[in-house]
Amino acid sequence: MKKAWFALAALVFALPVTAMADQCIVGGDGNAACGYNCVVDGYGRAVCAGQSDATCVVGGDGHAACGYNCVVDGFGKTVCGSCADQSCIVDGYGHGVCG
Repeated sequence: MKKAWFALAALVFALPVTAMADQCIVGGDGNAACGYNCVVDGYGRAVCAGQSDATCVVGGDGHAACGYNCVVDGFGKTVCGSCADQSCIVDGYGHGVCG
């Protein structure tokens, strides 16, 4: 019985953080992603945020980005802040900027 318990404990501590994530999804390309607020982008790729309070957004160009305060810029590209304190805007040239 002790061997089984130690094997289970070793497995739990060896699992990556994403194995403890909220959800796992499989994209149309057959690859899986685990994390939070997962989406499948326009190319069939599964993408998930690393933190529960972050979001994932698919831009008009079909690519997804995950992070905080995400915006889709004038070119269809999604940009997201790397922390909750960062805000993102679309500047006068149509580019997404976070800071």
